[in-house]
Amino acid sequence: GYVFINAVPMCTNQGCKTLVPSDRLLAEYLYWNLRGRTDELNQLGTGTTFKELSTIALKSIELPLPPLSTQREIVARLEKELGQVDELAKKFAELETTAEAEFKATLKETFDEISRRGAETRRLGEVCKVLDSRRKPITKKDRVAGSIPYYGATGIVDYVAGWLFDERLVLLGEDGAKWGAGDSSAFIIEGKTWVNNHAHVLRPSECLLDNYLVYFLNCSDLSDSITGVTVPKLNQQKMCEIELPLPPLPTQRAIVARLDAAKARKEALVDAAKRGLAEAAQMRKAILKEAFE
Repeated sequence: GYVFINAVPMCTNQGCKTLVPSDRLLAEYLYWNLRGRTDELNQLGTGTTFKELSTIALKSIELPLPPLSTQREIVARLEKELGQVDELAKKFAELETTAEAEFKATLKETFDEISRRGAETRRLGEVCKVLDSRRKPITKKDRVAGSIPYYGATGIVDYVAGWLFDERLVLLGEDGAKWGAGDSSAFIIEGKTWVNNHAHVLRPSECLLDNYLVYFLNCSDLSDSITGVTVPKLNQQKMCEIELPLPPLPTQRAIVARLDAAKARKEALVDAAKRGLAEAAQMRKAILKEAFE
């Protein structure tokens, strides 16, 4: 990373290089020049666990050194152009945040409405068969590589040979997950799969749609059901006691259709925002490259 500090008292540790420009070099000019040479600096770095840029490697870098007046012009142009790119990137980042927030709000409004209508409430253990006894963790050294998804608390962690399940099921994080309102603590798996002991495995009964269950769990704040301090955990007993509103199947289908549409809109906006942020990053790179060619 790069930090530009101008006339501010400071101290540094061995994790960074401190450069003090001479009278012939503007600090701002040096800063932007180095920002535009990330690929080159990465190639000069050495090390396996983490890369380190040695003083010798840093001294080997050739720096174009025009007159101070030209340096000031380059800096001024860069600050203007990159400032515009930063504003654009900020709008894309805000779009992504807004899309996520709006979807979470739609989830909450939907299930608040269900509660207001007085839908029947059932415990999770009453409307789901818990298949946790069939789970089986495999240590990394004992896994045989294959094409079968190996699931943990938050999703796929590897691909292995063999499977434990071959049906559509719901997973809910037992430990190593997040259980706040709007967190993706639950998700659907389908086909041949292997699940370790960090996710509960649920088979909804005929009165409960799996997508409806996932939306409900991801909308809910399950913090009150979590035990443990050092290692937070949603144990099976607490999970089975979770109460959920259970309207008739036609109502569940209508709710799922509404939330599927809202989720599709969110994902489209998030994808557009991510493309915009990627384009902004390319624009920054191109502007810096052109400035110092």
